[in-house]
Amino acid sequence: MEMFATTVDSVWVDKSDSIDALAKSLVKALGEMQDVTKTQTANAGQFAYTYATLGDALQMARPILAKHGLALTQSIGADEDDVVIFTTVLHESGQYVTAQPLRLAAGKTAQQVGSACTYGRRYAVMAFLGLATEDDDGAQASPRVKTSASPSRKPAPVTNDSRGQSVDSRSDEETQIRSLIVGLDANRQREIRVAFKEQFGSSLTDLSVERHSEALKWIQAFA
Repeated sequence: MEMFATTVDSVWVDKSDSIDALAKSLVKALGEMQDVTKTQTANAGQFAYTYATLGDALQMARPILAKHGLALTQSIGADEDDVVIFTTVLHESGQYVTAQPLRLAAGKTAQQVGSACTYGRRYAVMAFLGLATEDDDGAQASPRVKTSASPSRKPAPVTNDSRGQSVDSRSDEETQIRSLIVGLDANRQREIRVAFKEQFGSSLTDLSVERHSEALKWIQAFA
């Protein structure tokens, strides 16, 4: 996945001539922020995971930014088959900084484009503000645990997948695949799960690590 639209010498793709007032306020604001609490749970076949949404991140950050005269804005452009997301922090003085743009594959349908935009905006906000979720990735998955029919009973914590592999030892490609599913509705997740098995002959959990790169390219185009 190509993450940046351009390569420049500066971490900023654009900024005002001076950012001294902005920097002072931003330092104070970041010092008051906390990592984002994950509020959503998604089930995708062989795995279930919790994650923080774009709304979770903005709900925590916006009041703190506003307290210090700051605002965060995002704009979205298109470049061939990609969406390109620009994230800017504005200061009440008129100073501003815009981070390097984040580029993601747009997909083939309006739903896929919308998912890419939401996914990219969330990760851009988290990166710009230096935030993390409880396990530092909202899509870290754990195997689904069978529970009783009682809705009040919670599953026991699980740290290994069906191959006995530690969640932390998953490949980068596997983590990205799981991340791409975040934000999709249950029907779309089921479609992907069925198509994935037809394409690769197994679920992601049982797929050999050697095929994870191939699977990532497939899921980027499909999801």
